[in-house]
Amino acid sequence: MKKHLFIITTFFIFFVPIYLFPSEMKNNKLILGVKVPVHFNVRKISPHVPIPGAETGYGLGVGLYAEVIPFRYIAMESGFYIRTFSLGDDIITYNEINIPIVFKIRFPIYDKFIFSLGGGVIYCNPFNGKIYLTLGGENEPMDIPEHDLTSNFGIIIKTGFQFMIEEIILNLDLGMECVEKPIEIEQTDFALLFGIGFGLL
Repeated sequence: MKKHLFIITTFFIFFVPIYLFPSEMKNNKLILGVKVPVHFNVRKISPHVPIPGAETGYGLGVGLYAEVIPFRYIAMESGFYIRTFSLGDDIITYNEINIPIVFKIRFPIYDKFIFSLGGGVIYCNPFNGKIYLTLGGENEPMDIPEHDLTSNFGIIIKTGFQFMIEEIILNLDLGMECVEKPIEIEQTDFALLFGIGFGLL
């Protein structure tokens, strides 16, 4: 189901606007920059480790991003992020490498301000983590077994704002991510990203 939803979403985000809006090759741009994502967990379910739904879950990361703008109203963004997560008030902690691929529709409000809406896939590759068996206890944490640190794809939807000051671009993104994480944790996060980029011709 997720695969079909992604194909349909990609079609509407990428191909329909190409038909609706003429290309303007003079506006081609490449933006490179840095973003800091902050995550707030809204759902977490695991068949192996009980994670209290009422307990907090959050994440923080940093990474590089690139945005390609082949048409005035179309853009594709990708990046490379390293993130760390804590679930269930530190019952589970893990680190991961994250690569999103997002197709976006751009709505230029005026020359210096752009609103965007899009979606795509997100690849998560956890590389270490720990499980704390007793909350607040003195037991040593247990490393998450390597075979449970499996890579996986998920779905991401996001909206964003870009403020342009000469060749400097300030970014504010809001989004939702849904992906299966280590030890089969089905995790959904609300993501807030702050970024700064530099426009290249």
